[in-house]
Amino acid sequence: MATWKKLVVSGSDISQLNNDAGYITSVTAQHAFVTASINGVDLLADSSQGTFNIVTGSSGTGLTITGTAGTDTISFDLSAIPNSTLENDSVHISGSGISLASVALGATASIDVQVDDSTIEISADSLQLKDGGVTFAKLADALVVTSGEGIAGNDNDTTIATNAAIIDFVESASAAAGALSVGGNGSTSTTVDLDTQTFSFTGEAGVVAASASAQTMTISLVDGGVANAKLTNDSITFGSDAVALGDTVTQLSVTGITGSLSATSTLADGVTATTQTSDDNSTKVATTAYVDGALSSFSSTLDVSGSDGSGISIDLKTQDLTVGGTANEIETTTSGQTVTIGLPDDVTITQDLTVNRNLTVVGTASFQHTENLEVADRFIRLASGSNTEGDGGIVIQQSSDGTGDVFGFDGVSSDRWAVAQNFDGSDSAFTPEAFMAVVLTGSANTATAIATAAGTRYNKAGNIWTETGGDNDIWIYS
Repeated sequence: MATWKKLVVSGSDISQLNNDAGYITSVTAQHAFVTASINGVDLLADSSQGTFNIVTGSSGTGLTITGTAGTDTISFDLSAIPNSTLENDSVHISGSGISLASVALGATASIDVQVDDSTIEISADSLQLKDGGVTFAKLADALVVTSGEGIAGNDNDTTIATNAAIIDFVESASAAAGALSVGGNGSTSTTVDLDTQTFSFTGEAGVVAASASAQTMTISLVDGGVANAKLTNDSITFGSDAVALGDTVTQLSVTGITGSLSATSTLADGVTATTQTSDDNSTKVATTAYVDGALSSFSSTLDVSGSDGSGISIDLKTQDLTVGGTANEIETTTSGQTVTIGLPDDVTITQDLTVNRNLTVVGTASFQHTENLEVADRFIRLASGSNTEGDGGIVIQQSSDGTGDVFGFDGVSSDRWAVAQNFDGSDSAFTPEAFMAVVLTGSANTATAIATAAGTRYNKAGNIWTETGGDNDIWIYS
């Protein structure tokens, strides 16, 4: 049962220890050992006058034991161990026994190895195939190449046919396919004898050309293009004018225009214009001179100034005014006669940003600083939007996947500060691997009194109670 237990520290009275079994008495306190035994044999029983001796077994084992009184050390050394003391004193290789008594460790022993001396040789420390190698005759179940072997459609034996037999088989197979049937895109078809006839491609004159080179047949339109007569439609109609393909258009008739047109000045391709007055509401086409005269009373230059003191001028006749934005900072859009300036979904501020009122972040706030994060507030409140008990803390990232070591408060199961490793900072709870011990102080000096003073929250394993006043004893809950 876990409870508060007093610690024995320097200066503690021995009387505070339980000695229920009487392990310490005025007599046994003089003994270095109560009992010592090796392999079930007691060497020391209850006498303080006993002697503990370590000796070797039978002589000639190669084991030397040396005791040094000044340093209270025992040294064990192995010298040459006789072969006769070993369980096995020989090595068997390929049935030949080699005695360790006749061959020193590290020396080279000669053994007989039987090999096929026509294909394998052993020289120095290498094993290799001879120059002649291993012939087919040396291989078990070798495939046999015979001059009389041929190839048949149902030939499944394991012999290999000769080159002449393979050639005869291919020639006889190709002779069976002596004709090529060719069909057109209609119902026509023809047959070509591959042994005596040539299959020819012929293009239609003035339309398609066919040529052959090596094993490639090329089909293309003739130079100069397809004649108009070969087309279903060979002209384009503009209003009431039909223009043949290849012709040059110099003038088209204009239809559907109401009102009077005078020939004061001629516009491109037959459309005429006339000079109008300011109150002329007819459907006549005004000349450029009239439009220029009408605009002469207006300024043709627009001056634009920036908040930084810079300015530009726009020629309204030839230039456009562009309201541009900055990527990730300001965006502009136009619709009709309206220019809208706003912020993009993702905003990047390249310099300092000062917020004079509150800053509300809906989502995750990430702070990346090359040095340290400075917070003027004395307290940082985490999980400020919570109204129930839960976990929370600080995660020091240790891996590129976002996991790290967490120092947090386990508010779900233990109500203790704890640590854990390999924790994903996006999780809402963690499982403690070790807890932080807390130190409590007070005048209580018994296990029962300390348990009452500490309360349920701090009656947890590892917590420490330091008594104030009295004997200043130290207690730990375990």
